[in-house]
Amino acid sequence: MASYAAATLDVWDRGFGAATDWLSPPKLRPTGTATTTRPESNEVSIYIKGATRLPKWFEIARDALNAISALPADWNSYTARQVEFTAVAGAVEILLAVMEEDTLLPTFVPVANGGVLLEWHTSTADLEVTALPNGRARIVFEKVGGDAIEIEGLPQELMGKLKAFLREI
Repeated sequence: MASYAAATLDVWDRGFGAATDWLSPPKLRPTGTATTTRPESNEVSIYIKGATRLPKWFEIARDALNAISALPADWNSYTARQVEFTAVAGAVEILLAVMEEDTLLPTFVPVANGGVLLEWHTSTADLEVTALPNGRARIVFEKVGGDAIEIEGLPQELMGKLKAFLREI
């Protein structure tokens, strides 16, 4: 039987519940890392095949996403929307796809359109990934002294480019 590290995030009352590790396979038996969402119950279930624990960065990311998902509508005094559940789930999927134990953790920022922005800034480059409320993602990458590269699409279509950009920062 394969081992899994798994967590369930419940976005009840606009906040995540505690992440829980367990080592039995999920009912879904995904073939690899998988994120399932149930918007009607505001639940994100995360299964990481072959892992015996959640990644070190996971709790920090959970706490940051909890803080921005708890912001009310109009949090910026300019009619910003409340952060959408689909954007939070998208941000989690992106992180699970690109983060390694030694990957620099991004800064988490709410976006006025209800999205979640993940930012990596170094002395050599800037990388911004927005998980949009419609399930898509937008990437902006700029090396110091270079032109900005902007792409948008479904997260799974952008992962190769995103991993390449992360190697450059």
